[in-house]
Amino acid sequence: MNSKIIKEIIKYINIKIKKQYMFLKKVGIWIVASCISFCLFTLIFITAIKIDPENIIKDIYTHSNDATKQKIQSFLTNTCLQTDENQAMADEAKQKDYPIDPKIIKINQLCTEFKQKQISDDELFAKAVHIYIEEVSSENFQDDVQNKATKQAGLPDQGELQNILNIESQIKKIIIPFLTLLIIFLFVLLYLFYLKNPIDYMKRSGQIFVKIAVIMLVPWLILQIYLMVHPLDTTPIINGFLSNIDQSNNTITPQSNIEPIVLLVLKTIYNTRVAIISLIALFFGILLRWIFPKYLSKKMLMS
Repeated sequence: MNSKIIKEIIKYINIKIKKQYMFLKKVGIWIVASCISFCLFTLIFITAIKIDPENIIKDIYTHSNDATKQKIQSFLTNTCLQTDENQAMADEAKQKDYPIDPKIIKINQLCTEFKQKQISDDELFAKAVHIYIEEVSSENFQDDVQNKATKQAGLPDQGELQNILNIESQIKKIIIPFLTLLIIFLFVLLYLFYLKNPIDYMKRSGQIFVKIAVIMLVPWLILQIYLMVHPLDTTPIINGFLSNIDQSNNTITPQSNIEPIVLLVLKTIYNTRVAIISLIALFFGILLRWIFPKYLSKKMLMS
């Protein structure tokens, strides 16, 4: 009688221990899988997002209205018509060892490339804006009107741009290798929970990839649909910029630039590379979650 009671107690304890073990195992799997998801999400975005000021400025030009584009083209064309005269002055100054304004050299070179059709309209605008930003920042914003012009147009100064690009480069150099090694380690750690059932490990891994793909694709799709219904209009940004480089206009009219800037930022974050990587992750996840396990299960049954 006593031995039977002892056996029941031992059995009860074993059941409790097994339940606790299964609970802790599920918690461990959830923690590791969540860490993998977070690291993958971060790695994909850091890899896919590239801050390119020139491309952002091109987008500003592309998404402006036709009247604004014509105004820009007229302004840049008139500027480039003076390149021959500017080049002659630059050559004369060079012969006499006079100092030459670097801006004139850059504009001459830019206009020459445009006349030879080496660059398009949007590239001409992007490079011209870049020269303008360099000019304003090189003067350390001594002219308060120019300082307000750059800020009002929604454009960062050259120092800010360089800091952003340097930070981006440093983050990628450090974070990408670290995250890659950490993800490999976490997948190995996750496998330890499924040593006796590799098919379940495959399903869990596929579930992670599908989850990440959906998390990234849904905002991208929402943004694309929103831009189809409400097309991005960057005209206020360009008008703010043009109104302040016009020498006859020394006043700054407040512009409502918040919405297009936010949309441009979101467009930069959720770009085509993010969508492509998400689709690859989704395809890979479907293979691991459904196709391969089903194939392996059938193969095991046949053998």
